[in-house]
Amino acid sequence: MVDLIRRIVFNQDAVRIIVGFALRISGSVVTLVLSVLLVRIIGEADTGYFMLAFTSMTLLSAVARCGTEGVVLKITAAARADGLYGMAQDVWRKSSLLAGGVSASLALILYVFSDSIASRVFHKADFAGALHGISFSIVALSLCTLGARALQGWRRINASLFFLSVGPGLIFVVSLLAHPPRGASQAAQYYTAASILNMAAALVTLRWVAVSGDGDCPLSEVLRIARPLWIIVVVETLVSLFGQFIAGFYVSPVELTQLAISQRLGMVATIGQTAACQHAAPIFAEAWRRGDLDMIKATTQSSGRMACLLAAPIIIPMLVAPHFILTIYSPSVAEGALLLQISALGQLVNVATGAVSFLLMMCDREKEMRAATVAAGCFAVLSGWALTAAFGVVGAVTSSTLSLILLNVLASRQVVLHLGFHPIKQIFR
Repeated sequence: MVDLIRRIVFNQDAVRIIVGFALRISGSVVTLVLSVLLVRIIGEADTGYFMLAFTSMTLLSAVARCGTEGVVLKITAAARADGLYGMAQDVWRKSSLLAGGVSASLALILYVFSDSIASRVFHKADFAGALHGISFSIVALSLCTLGARALQGWRRINASLFFLSVGPGLIFVVSLLAHPPRGASQAAQYYTAASILNMAAALVTLRWVAVSGDGDCPLSEVLRIARPLWIIVVVETLVSLFGQFIAGFYVSPVELTQLAISQRLGMVATIGQTAACQHAAPIFAEAWRRGDLDMIKATTQSSGRMACLLAAPIIIPMLVAPHFILTIYSPSVAEGALLLQISALGQLVNVATGAVSFLLMMCDREKEMRAATVAAGCFAVLSGWALTAAFGVVGAVTSSTLSLILLNVLASRQVVLHLGFHPIKQIFR
């Protein structure tokens, strides 16, 4: 164990991951403070409506991006390595126009029909205000995600992490403290304003970082690469969020708050993995382009080990003392301690398998990742509906956890079949 820690500490890649991890820690702290503030300012019920609106917005943004975030990351990383800076700029422009147009259309539909969706689909009339207020966050999140992936491709990993993980939450927390909202509707409006400011900052940073040059990327090539990636991103989002979405049809707003907070806390365990993936993804793309399988294996090992080392002290308290952790929010939220334990278990498996999704997508195995994702997504939808209808909020979190585990197992199997090594064995060898 001492030797493992020594190798990590003196690894240059590990140092970069630690910096990214610090940013992820900051984002997690902001998320924790944000959730506590929402519960205490607008109450458990309105927090549940806000969380459900946020989940719906996130799902719609994943659909609206059309898989272009993966295209931007993959082509930018490869073009940067080859000095084709104009190609990196061109793929960003075309992807942002496509994603921006689709996301604006979806946002307008949600804005206009929020009352009908809340009352006729979710049978929760009080939910309309939150949907109405958060609708245009779809555009901001979509364009910010593309900008952050472009920064990642330019190897500005920490800037990418900041705009994805810290920026919008930090601005939102400041707005909550400066002028506390009166309900879910106003909180959603605050979040939309925060996400627009964060998007603007991300795009200004990208403009400053990006290098001009020769080369372009045909729209047909963008669409060709985006199609399988779009399915992967949408279904991966479904796997992680469908439990919360379907719970909106069956459980009370307070139970929605318990579920959303438990799953968000569970995802805190992946902060090390996310930082490692942000660093590893462009390396995978460049190494695959050069045919350097040894570099891919080494990066899988170093990033996976770092993610596991950083996740352990986060997951263990969630499994051992979930009630104590949730009392930070309120006594009623603490009643969801079992939900936190189940969610943390799924994230434990998620971290142990490493960056398998990025590994497959950056190594031209989008179709294999799509097959694994679709299988897990179908399971998430079917089991989510059945288990939530039968067991309520516990069924929802169980479905999400089992779907996440299934996705990682199937993706790891694809790595074994097509890249010739097992990610878990590579990490722990």
